[in-house]
Amino acid sequence: ALLAQRAAGSSAAPPPAPTSVAAGHVVGLAEDGGPRTAQDGSGDGACKKPHVVLILADDYGWGNLGVHRHFNRTEDQKQAQAEVHTPNLDHLVRHGVLLERHYAYKICSPSRSSLQSGRLAVHVNTVNTGVTYWNLGDNVSGFAGIPRNMTGIAQKMKEGGYKTHMVGKWDAGMATPQHTPLGRGYDTWLGYFQHANDYWNEGMPLASTGNLDICENRFVDFSLYNETYRGPVTKAIRKELGCEMCPGHLQIPNIKSQVNATGCNQLHNGSFSNYCLSDSCYEEAMFNHRALDIIQSHDTSHPLFLFYSFHLLHTPLQVPESYLSQLDRLVEESGGRPIDSANRRLYAAMVLYMDTMVGNLVAALEDRDMYRDTLIVFMADNGGPVYEPGSANNHPLKGGKYSDWEGGVRTNAFVSGGYVPADRRGEIFDGVVSIADWYATFSTIA
Repeated sequence: ALLAQRAAGSSAAPPPAPTSVAAGHVVGLAEDGGPRTAQDGSGDGACKKPHVVLILADDYGWGNLGVHRHFNRTEDQKQAQAEVHTPNLDHLVRHGVLLERHYAYKICSPSRSSLQSGRLAVHVNTVNTGVTYWNLGDNVSGFAGIPRNMTGIAQKMKEGGYKTHMVGKWDAGMATPQHTPLGRGYDTWLGYFQHANDYWNEGMPLASTGNLDICENRFVDFSLYNETYRGPVTKAIRKELGCEMCPGHLQIPNIKSQVNATGCNQLHNGSFSNYCLSDSCYEEAMFNHRALDIIQSHDTSHPLFLFYSFHLLHTPLQVPESYLSQLDRLVEESGGRPIDSANRRLYAAMVLYMDTMVGNLVAALEDRDMYRDTLIVFMADNGGPVYEPGSANNHPLKGGKYSDWEGGVRTNAFVSGGYVPADRRGEIFDGVVSIADWYATFSTIA
């Protein structure tokens, strides 16, 4: 298999993916938050370096996480509660430590640069600079993202003996090989470089980036990097990631997306027949497929560092139709009215999708008996966008993405997993935590 041949040090075909979790359902953990087959604090796991799964959500609204929807006294509160369905995230919070004052920067790239470098954004990168930017007078710091003379968090984990893998959004530089995930210490990476791309086409339509680049948005941003292959995700690789491309889908990158929000053809010029891409061709489905393969094939004699960087919930708001249908059913079952905003409905369905993918990760860790030795850290890169089409909800925080108010910089975050001491589970930590702090925290663990 192509992915197996290209994976460093691997000659076997990728193993079958673990059982996935149905949307709206929580994984089958024991009541104390530990794995079904392990006793907390016992066994070799207490003496080992933990596996670390770092999950970064994009543009996640404070009020779009279930544990932040406590109140249902008013009709508006009841409706908001009915629209938010995050059973897997809520379960991890209940059996972990909720970080209620976790702060990041107000926009994507600076937060991600801060996370990877361990520096506050003002000392590494404060703007969502276009990837083609180049200051001719500065070949160290004169590019988008992290200056190439800075050390990345994955480099520190590798020094500690970790196997380092990444899936998803990078947005921390791509001007030279040193700026890329491989240059920052990741053994493998499947994902995209820029702020966003199309979830179905992986191109750069105006709805994903909000601007017109010098290539007239004809760039497909979807790559696979490892020791033996560094290049685009081809149709053959997509197939190994579970995506059977529709024969009529030509993947034509352009200013306008080739398909609509649910992956159906929208070029009504008579040149193409009507079709809809399968759910497995949704970009996040391929990310999840790759992450499950990483967990399933991991040699547990080495600690794992997996950085799972969601595209969700960044624009463009796109999601499989099946999740819109499941969301509508869950809202109705929760006593809510049909969601009266198309964008808010899309965003809520994307939240449901993200929650399901996190459940899949936990199930895979359980299948490998890795969960009890795993530290899961979940956070968002900034507050949710409350402008159109962003459609997030940061209630009761003021403001949103791009603002310096708490709605823009105070993010959903928690730690969980079997490695969290049993006597700390279920706690709320109100101390201030910065997204930059995780570099030193993980370096100490490694």
